[in-house]
Formats: sequence, structure tokens, C-alpha cells
Amino acid sequence: HALLTTIVSPGILSVAGTGEATVGVAIGAVAGEADKLIPINAGDIVLAVVLFCVALIVEYGSLLQQLSDDTL
Repeated sequence: HALLTTIVSPGILSVAGTGEATVGVAIGAVAGEADKLIPINAGDIVLAVVLFCVALIVEYGSLLQQLSDDTL
């Protein structure tokens, strides 16, 4: 119970939220309209790019292994 209380306490949540980088895309004729801003979490985009790169590395390793098996 104490661990759960510590995890969901407002102090911990505010510390956990400080690492987010949020950018936005403005929509509308006037660039200063803040109410028509679509927020984009840059952290999620970076994570997706990293995971995509890891998937490409694994796929390339699999291809190299297959080529190595074919030469034997």
C-alpha cells in the first residue's frame, strides 16, 4: 500500500512529467491562435524512431545470418 501511495503521489507524478517534450502544429489562418494547436509528444516520436531502427538492425542481422548459412 505504501509503494502504491508513493507512486501515485502528486510529487512523483510532477517529477515524472518534467521529462516530456511537447511540440505542436498550428492550424488556422493566423499563426497566433493557441486554441487550434495540435499537441505532439516528441518523446513518443523519438521512441518510435528508435524502435524502428532496432527492428531494422535485427532484420539486417537476420539477412546476414541467412546469407552466411547459404555460403556453407
